[in-house]
Amino acid sequence: MAIALQVAYDVILPIFIVAALGFWFGRRFHPDPHSLSRTAIYLFSPALVFQSTANSTLQAGEIGQILVFVTILFTLIAIMAYLLARTQHRLQAATQSAFVLSVLLSNSGNFGLSFVEFAFGQAGMQIAVLVVVMNSIMSNTLGIYIASAGTASMREGIINILKVPIIYATILGLIVKFGGIELPVPLTRSVGLLSQTAVPIMIVLLGIQLSRISFKGEFRAISQALALASMARLLIVPVIILGITAFMSIQGLTRNVLLLQLSTPTAVYATLLATEFGSDAQFVTINVLVSTVASLLTLSLLMALFVG
Repeated sequence: MAIALQVAYDVILPIFIVAALGFWFGRRFHPDPHSLSRTAIYLFSPALVFQSTANSTLQAGEIGQILVFVTILFTLIAIMAYLLARTQHRLQAATQSAFVLSVLLSNSGNFGLSFVEFAFGQAGMQIAVLVVVMNSIMSNTLGIYIASAGTASMREGIINILKVPIIYATILGLIVKFGGIELPVPLTRSVGLLSQTAVPIMIVLLGIQLSRISFKGEFRAISQALALASMARLLIVPVIILGITAFMSIQGLTRNVLLLQLSTPTAVYATLLATEFGSDAQFVTINVLVSTVASLLTLSLLMALFVG
């Protein structure tokens, strides 16, 4: 219980405060969330991924193991979420893609990094930063394709993947890291400034999206699917993670970081992708809110049962 209260105070409350400011801003000035999401996807997030990749101290073998793990995990979650979404016959195509997106994308960044630092300190953060990078790659490939699936063809979905710069930022970051390249100070500081903006922008966008939601008829119509998506993200995904780590013989600190960081609630970034690529952004946004609140209990249980 003490851990749950501390996590709520240190991690969730700051997120809610910034999101509340975004909610106020959305109600007061009615900004276009599409423009804000595009700025985050094409400018701030690539800087964050590049900086995290270039500054990572993990070795090639560790990076490869986590890459394989994340690839297997995303594939299994996507299949599971797709099958669950197909059971919700009343959902339109855009909402079904939003359902899969809500289950697939975890808040491993602004939520997960803070949680790992609190639980494991700097030793866990070395692994957690790499997870964020790998998670970003999958989010901006498979995640974009799923977000596009509600309104775009397969060809358009693949084109959307190639348009997003985060995967190129990851490649450049790896080149800098393993090539021993030292960037000029002005460039390093510019990337640092942009990367520091990524998380606040994503949380503000969450608040803006919440300010545009109607919690009346539309909310009641999707409540069953919403509950199912949140349960899948917070309860079924940890079971899948435990199965994969056991199969791959991943133990100790690495297993614990992967379990906690990737069992976090639906990512704020999912709202950006849904907004940018034509999925049901309202469904995703509500799921972000519901799963974030519910994760207080589920993450505390995971800590007590499997991490100790």
